[in-house]
Amino acid sequence: MSKYRKLAGDNPYTIYTQSPVNVKYEYKLSGKMGNEIYFGLQLYSLKQGFNLPSANIGLNDIKLNNDGIFEIYISQKRPENAKNWVLLANGDHCFLVRQYFRYRNDIRPAELKIERIGSSVISANDALTANLGRLRNTGKMLVITLPEQLRSMTCFVRHHLMHTRSPAKRFIFMETAQKSLICIVRLLRPLVSNT
Repeated sequence: MSKYRKLAGDNPYTIYTQSPVNVKYEYKLSGKMGNEIYFGLQLYSLKQGFNLPSANIGLNDIKLNNDGIFEIYISQKRPENAKNWVLLANGDHCFLVRQYFRYRNDIRPAELKIERIGSSVISANDALTANLGRLRNTGKMLVITLPEQLRSMTCFVRHHLMHTRSPAKRFIFMETAQKSLICIVRLLRPLVSNT
């Protein structure tokens, strides 16, 4: 976007908060706004290992209680008297809260609390199944994106080798790149073999 702000990545003016969800349950995100210029909650499902936005609510649509507290319900059915509600659709696996701030030195984030509501209780088996599913999806995403990541890394290494005149610096750069690649392969091997 500019040399001080970029799209899709780390940003000193932004705070991301994420939580897994399960369509079997109902959730309530509550809190008090800080000094963010944008606050938004977005639900995600998965498509081919990548997050696919399914629903959202933003700062201009969030209604506050008289005491300045907001409550956003995340469920398949809208609770009675819910001022703010986001549909939790089949296939949704997480939600992300984004908070954008105007000034880096004056960041006062919203106070957030997520809780599961209703009468259903999660079993240890459901929790384990959900965690294994997330690991499996991570492995699928890495398998899909790994070839492109390796191509990018190769171009990066080639570029730096072409523009580095010192043989000692070239050697150090190649050695570092090789160690990084070996680390990546070691980390990915179990994920790839189990997907």
